[in-house]
Amino acid sequence: MSIAAIFDPSDDAVAFSTAELAGELIQLSSRLAAMEARWLSLLAEYDRREGWRADGQLSCVDWLVWRCGIRRSTAYDKLRVAHELTRRPAVRESFAAGRLFSSWATRSLS
Repeated sequence: MSIAAIFDPSDDAVAFSTAELAGELIQLSSRLAAMEARWLSLLAEYDRREGWRADGQLSCVDWLVWRCGIRRSTAYDKLRVAHELTRRPAVRESFAAGRLFSSWATRSLS
């Protein structure tokens, strides 16, 4: 997916009604969650394969700090969640489908 597919500079947020803004925010939130779920899935597999060793790193956390510019504490948390999602397929599927946040957001707006 390209950045252009996500961000349309011709979209003028001012032209949206408040309800349209809320709907767009919820929809994009679901898409962000789905992309994050995919990223975490790839991260868990990268760590399982110890791909970070090829770059001379001592751990996947070190690699994330170096290559992805993530703070060490955040990198540790992301890696922990990535591995936990491999053990929780139902949660992983809901996350990947963007249902975890969107169902909560839809209920809270009602």
